[in-house]
Amino acid sequence: MRGISRGRHPAAVFEVQHSGSLVEALARLKHALDKWNINGLYLVVTKEGDADKAHRLVELQLRGSFHELMDRVRIWTAESVKEVRDALAKYGDEVSELSTLRD
Repeated sequence: MRGISRGRHPAAVFEVQHSGSLVEALARLKHALDKWNINGLYLVVTKEGDADKAHRLVELQLRGSFHELMDRVRIWTAESVKEVRDALAKYGDEVSELSTLRD
């Protein structure tokens, strides 16, 4: 896990799946869960058409070896990550203000 200083843990982990083994990608997300016990686990597929395929393949794995990841891994496309990033850049101050509100 690159870019993480000692004593701190990330709020989210993004595993980008461009090519290679989906099982290895899930293993890296499982490692992040074991190490930091976080709920923000994201598998990012780089091609829009791969999202449906990834959902099907991940669902099979989550019922087996990676059952601990069930209801924790979210699959996003690279395009959706870009859209969220751009929206946060545009409305970052507003989001920060809203995040401080309490009931």
